[in-house]
Amino acid sequence: MKTVLLLAGTAEAREFANAYKGQRTRLVASLAGVTTKPLAYPCETRNGGFGGVEGLRDYLVREGIAAVIDATHPFATGMSRNAIYACDTLGTSLLALVRPAWEPVGNWHGFGSLDEAVSALPPGARVLATTGRKHIDPLTARSDLTVFLRSVDQLDDLPAHIVPIAARGPFTMNAETALMRQQRITHLLTRNAGGESRARLDAAVVLGLPIHIIERPPHLAATVVHSVADAHQWLDYVLRD
Repeated sequence: MKTVLLLAGTAEAREFANAYKGQRTRLVASLAGVTTKPLAYPCETRNGGFGGVEGLRDYLVREGIAAVIDATHPFATGMSRNAIYACDTLGTSLLALVRPAWEPVGNWHGFGSLDEAVSALPPGARVLATTGRKHIDPLTARSDLTVFLRSVDQLDDLPAHIVPIAARGPFTMNAETALMRQQRITHLLTRNAGGESRARLDAAVVLGLPIHIIERPPHLAATVVHSVADAHQWLDYVLRD
């Protein structure tokens, strides 16, 4: 039986797994283990990292992985890079399932990094930040801001000027607009994650707020698709007998 590894953790990964109909193949979804209570997948699931390129390569060999679908977050560059290196050395088929990026809307200001985006915020700004919980040093250094930092899991031990918001999407535009009005948000700080979870963008446009957006890095995989249907078509082709 052939085994397919799905590097998961996104809506696209769950959609891929839900639509998977490989009767003679085994699908394993791998989650990074960052979220405390991840959503369930309708297939075998593993949690946690692999231990870098070497660890991933060992796993691919040990489990007899025939193909890898990289459906991680567009900003999960470390995992995607490791997948490229590991698959290249083994000759394992690799596909990147990448959601399309958002096009600029409203008062859009694009930046190459979180540091640049935060530095450009004016003193006294009240910021809704949806940039993730891992790299918050630029935000902690700006005590002249009031930052509402949203993440799936509750964040603790934050400085007084950062207010944690624990919430899991999807969010509606009405809910995002209400939140921004209630907290008197003056700026949206987010990443160009792309896909359908754009309610915060649309709410910021309606309210006329400046959008400080971190542009996504280019994906280096040789084969990239932007839809689950195309990913399944690719997999059918590479697993053909």
